[in-house]
Amino acid sequence: MRRAVVLAVVVLIGLACRAPMREVELVVWDGPRWPNPPPGHAGHDPRFAAGDRYAWLKGALAEFATRHPGVRVRLVEMNWPELALALASVTGPADLPDLAPLDEGTGRGVPHAWLVPGWLEPVDRYLDDKADFCPAALAACSFRGRLVGFPVSLDLPVLVLNRTLFAERNVALPAEGRWTWEEFAAAARRLTADRDGDGLIDAWGFGVGALRGQLELWPFLYLDGAEVLSPGLDAYTLDGPTGVRALERLVALVAEGVAHPETGTAATGALFRDFALGERRTVGILPLTVSTLQAYLPHSPLDRFEVAEYPIGEAGYPVTVARVSAYAVLAADRGAGRADASRRRRLAMELGNLLSSTSQGRLLAANFGAVPARAQVATAGNPTLARAFQMATWARALPPHPGWPEIDAVIQDELGLALRGDKGPEEALRAAGRKVREILDEAGR
Repeated sequence: MRRAVVLAVVVLIGLACRAPMREVELVVWDGPRWPNPPPGHAGHDPRFAAGDRYAWLKGALAEFATRHPGVRVRLVEMNWPELALALASVTGPADLPDLAPLDEGTGRGVPHAWLVPGWLEPVDRYLDDKADFCPAALAACSFRGRLVGFPVSLDLPVLVLNRTLFAERNVALPAEGRWTWEEFAAAARRLTADRDGDGLIDAWGFGVGALRGQLELWPFLYLDGAEVLSPGLDAYTLDGPTGVRALERLVALVAEGVAHPETGTAATGALFRDFALGERRTVGILPLTVSTLQAYLPHSPLDRFEVAEYPIGEAGYPVTVARVSAYAVLAADRGAGRADASRRRRLAMELGNLLSSTSQGRLLAANFGAVPARAQVATAGNPTLARAFQMATWARALPPHPGWPEIDAVIQDELGLALRGDKGPEEALRAAGRKVREILDEAGR
């Protein structure tokens, strides 16, 4: 009798193992990204309409579903404000998707701080080949010592040099795109000129805007080793000696008259026009993000422009900053039991690894000019991307504070005042500090 019972149990277990598993649905929320190129253009995916900004993700999700029979992936397409509102409306795990964008410092993705209430899954044990990722990509996806996202690509500002103006003014391009602050400042002075002899300056060494949410100004503040926030994200530190010194140096150079008149303003469109689109191209050096460079100067940009690093200050290396595109896995609870939740979590981690894989990185680099987050992604066919990835070695991640958009806005406004000569550098950074500390205090309550 006892033996018969054991055999019956074994048979039932065997039948259960052979029984088809119940279909699992993964839910992904995302905003618009790279548009599907038109037919006949490189990278066009014929499965989706031209201009479809979800085409890359749809293709990746289709590949995942093919690899995992019985798994259905539902993509919820939202514009970025809708996505931000949907995330802000979440009241518990039952409201969450399985994957969604991690906040890139714009306030439009999943907050890193969701790790604390347990809504965000750590991915440390699941990320494939962690050593292959750019350090800034991993830093941007980290919170309180844990990885909370799968890095896909990154964007970073670089210095773009106008070859025509450098040649006209007989100014040497920096060797291998690297220079010290002193060399950068000397080049900016020599590029500044009255080209038509009317007694007015009509060519400027460089320019940089001060626009909320943009990255281009930040590396100048980091040159001497300053940080905006403390490692614990609970204290403002940019008004310390290294931050003040960096801003004083930049403001002094602007005050010499070697910067475009729109420097320190939000008129970044005018700066770009005078750098790249004007008949005479009147700006020698302009910081641009790689995404802007790829989008607006797509036809052999290095024929007319050179990509260089930000100058080296007291930190001893060419600092830049990175905004990282990544996906978070969320602790979604659909009330289907622990086993179902465990299986969905495992599948969501596999999907995150697919999105951050070398194959997807190569596709994004080749078709959309996205800077890869992984070293193994080949960028040989695109010298701009190859150079940008080298620079990413020195990149800093934006602080993963949930109030970063407000913090950025406060500081950018004060930096603009300093660059336009309306406030002293130390006064501007301390004024920003008073407002930032209020934001930090409110977030800590």
